[in-house]
Amino acid sequence: MKKGKSRNKRKKTRSRLLWIAIAVIGIAAVISAVCVAGMLETKENAWRTPEELLVEYMYHIPKKEYEEMYAMLHVEASGSISQEDFIKRNSAIYEGIEVQNMAVRIIAYDEEQMTVTYQTSFDTVAGTISFENEALFLKDEEGYKLVWDDSMIFRNLTSTDKVRVSTTQAERGEILDRNGRVLAGKGTASSVGIVPGKFENREEAIAQIAELLEITPEGSDVTCE
Repeated sequence: MKKGKSRNKRKKTRSRLLWIAIAVIGIAAVISAVCVAGMLETKENAWRTPEELLVEYMYHIPKKEYEEMYAMLHVEASGSISQEDFIKRNSAIYEGIEVQNMAVRIIAYDEEQMTVTYQTSFDTVAGTISFENEALFLKDEEGYKLVWDDSMIFRNLTSTDKVRVSTTQAERGEILDRNGRVLAGKGTASSVGIVPGKFENREEAIAQIAELLEITPEGSDVTCE
């Protein structure tokens, strides 16, 4: 009886140990799969090409996603600009000119210099702006990072430059007849009114009206009833 109980006890112990081993292996497999997936995702996101990263950066602008833009910078190579100053500078200009419909076209990528030449255009309150520019990237253990300065906003823009939108009122043009007389244009217009019943001296009144309107009495057409 004691031998039978001992065998049963050993069987139960082995069975318990087997299930524990299976459970440990299963948990380890799940953890390994999650870690591998995370590493692959991180590597895929980090090692995107400079061309892809630049397009993503530019498309953040009209969405006002400045924090996402800042996260793409190589901060030390960008003059160690703080996130607060970066957001303040970019938002003041881009929102001031009301940027919309951002378009980016990659022209060339110099793999050795890690520079991307691109053409960008966007609509603003002052009309469509388009220019060619160049972006520099550096590579670290996390992937490619953008080297930012103010010229990323507008080519040749410096940190001390300011961008403003001003409106200038256009002057009215002139419409002339074939003799050079102004039919419509900038100037002062005269208006003459006649009170019926008080139009006593017709010839004298016509002469006075013609003088006010700067026309000849013969060119006037005054009728009274």
